[in-house]
Amino acid sequence: MAGESGGLADDVLMLDAVYDAILPGSWIAVHQADGGRARIIRVTDVTQLAVADEHHAVRVTRLRLAGPWAEDPGDLAVVRATTVWAAGERLPLAARPDLSDVAGDRIQLDGTYEGLTPGRLLFVSGERTDILPGDGTGAGGTAQIPGTELVRLAGAHHGLDGTPFDDRVRTTLQLTAPLARRYRRDSVAIHGNVVPATAGETRTEVLGSGDATQAGQVFPLRHGPLTWLPAANSDGGKEALTVRVAGVTWRRTTDLAVADPAAHAYRLRVGADGMAAVEFGDGRSGSRLPTGMENVTARYRIGGGAAGNVAAGQLSQVVTKPLGVSGVTNPLPATGGADADGPDDTRCGVPLRLAALDRLVSVHDYQDFARAFAGVGKAEARRCIDGSRQLVHVTVAAADDAPLEPGSLLLTSLRAALSRYGDPALPVRVEACERVRIVLSLGVRTAPDHSPDKVERLVREALLARLGFLAADLGRPVFLSAAIAVAQAVPGVEFLDVDAFGGVPEGSDAADIVRFATHPTVEPCVMALPAGYREVRQASGGGTTTTPVDAAFDPMRRSQGPRGGARGGPRGTTDAAATRRVLRPAQLALVDPALPETLVLRRIP
Repeated sequence: MAGESGGLADDVLMLDAVYDAILPGSWIAVHQADGGRARIIRVTDVTQLAVADEHHAVRVTRLRLAGPWAEDPGDLAVVRATTVWAAGERLPLAARPDLSDVAGDRIQLDGTYEGLTPGRLLFVSGERTDILPGDGTGAGGTAQIPGTELVRLAGAHHGLDGTPFDDRVRTTLQLTAPLARRYRRDSVAIHGNVVPATAGETRTEVLGSGDATQAGQVFPLRHGPLTWLPAANSDGGKEALTVRVAGVTWRRTTDLAVADPAAHAYRLRVGADGMAAVEFGDGRSGSRLPTGMENVTARYRIGGGAAGNVAAGQLSQVVTKPLGVSGVTNPLPATGGADADGPDDTRCGVPLRLAALDRLVSVHDYQDFARAFAGVGKAEARRCIDGSRQLVHVTVAAADDAPLEPGSLLLTSLRAALSRYGDPALPVRVEACERVRIVLSLGVRTAPDHSPDKVERLVREALLARLGFLAADLGRPVFLSAAIAVAQAVPGVEFLDVDAFGGVPEGSDAADIVRFATHPTVEPCVMALPAGYREVRQASGGGTTTTPVDAAFDPMRRSQGPRGGARGGPRGTTDAAATRRVLRPAQLALVDPALPETLVLRRIP
């Protein structure tokens, strides 16, 4: 490296090639092999020139610097061991990490996102931070339990978040209601392309040919059973069926006898096997079919029912993908599916429908109507006061104890139907029941001439039948004496020894659950309260929260659900916190067959 006058200058640096990216005013880092600290120097001038000797001629870049780049720039060994880092890029400072939880009705995103219109449905998923670990002390942090909830967007705005050294514009979501849970921020994912979906396979077929000379033509559907979707009518369901005659849609009627002679109507007949047929009029009660070749067509859906109640994450394939759709998933379990009524259900449902007669006057009418609604297994209605107004509170449990999520199609359809046929001046609230899982530990002594394995199996079956969903009722307690009587009546049982009997309501505090599991007690009965009021504790200062524990991984933690603070279970001390009264649904006390660890049979030798 030569200076301007032929000598060596410590503020001039000759690079080995042409580097167009190095500009005056930029900075370079000079690092030498001696392991010393790199020198950061500003470039004051850049020149590209040719350097030649008797053997070579090359073009190089000469940098004039604002300071010396080496102690001895004339030392050839120093020059050869020098590395220059140049043409740097300006990098924004990393934003200060936000360690707060995602909670409340506002969520700030990590960037700018367009197209988030008010009313859009969103799924918020993440690792929950409102659940204590298994020891119930909180010393080990939070239990790593995922959670997901469905929310509705009220609006979105874009702006700076006010963090120092962070000039990025971010999108903030405003929700219509606060989140029910708290989530660890770096684990949260938000699904924005949310659409409702129902189970069923679509079929399109030609039913046959119309003949105006024939009265009351009947055409069976080739496939079944027909899919019924929740609807705000007296039956609680509407068939997924469209019948067209010569390209014109005909309407279903419940009774052709009341149809006008010219009415384009048909009656749907469903057999005991679930197969359906379409019946047309005779010209006096409903119009006859016009004559035509294969002019009667149907488009309908089959399947669904309880088989459609799949777990979260089980739906991952689509038959046809619209433009821009790469895949699908269901962050929450599919709920609300129920099989067709059997003979016993029909015998119970018909009197209830006749009692209501599509007009709801008394509170008992609301209960009968809800109980006869398609997809509902149990129902209870009560007149309550919500603040300063009266309302009818209806608690339901899905048929076959299928899960029900808040905002499900079954609940919204039932609420709309009750409002339609009930008193328009009387508000209606519909909620899924709050389950109280019965925990029973029982010692069984088997008679010498009986097989212990067989007797224990029969005892378990008898207890599940007597204390299971079908025998349970909303707001009705379960007595220990009833459980003992059922088990003692099993042939081969000599005597019983009760180790534990109690209930774990949905929403019990984690500490209470751990206390109940480690120190079981024998209670005379498990309470199941009717719909009413309860006090909800609101923890202050980010301490222990009373948010409920979801179904998780051990039997006691799995026995809970997505609702907050219930009474009737294990009691414990609480932190100082504000309380408020909220209306809660009725409770349903039962032994859950999905949690075999809650029904323990101990063999007595």
